[in-house]
Amino acid sequence: ALCIKLYHEMSQSTSVHALLTGGVTRIRQLIICKTLQTRPERQTLAQYLSVPAWKVKNHPQWASRWTREQLRSALTSARRALMLAKSGSDTHTIFIEWLLSATR
Repeated sequence: ALCIKLYHEMSQSTSVHALLTGGVTRIRQLIICKTLQTRPERQTLAQYLSVPAWKVKNHPQWASRWTREQLRSALTSARRALMLAKSGSDTHTIFIEWLLSATR
């Protein structure tokens, strides 16, 4: 319910395409974070993404809430949602459906 409320507030000033793209970026970062956690050399996420550490300090905690399969599924469904959004379908409905499917 909170996701829908925040979406409504954000959709007033941000396009659905930008929200979907931002979601894809975050999912990819979480997948990378999970992968780096399993590697023995332990390169930090900030180093790997070439961003300041403060930008990704919560990513390990967020990544732990999802399995690899859930993240992969969310990424795949986001790709379908982006394709539908670009085809001229109702972008708001597409985003809500993607959001709900990705957070199950």
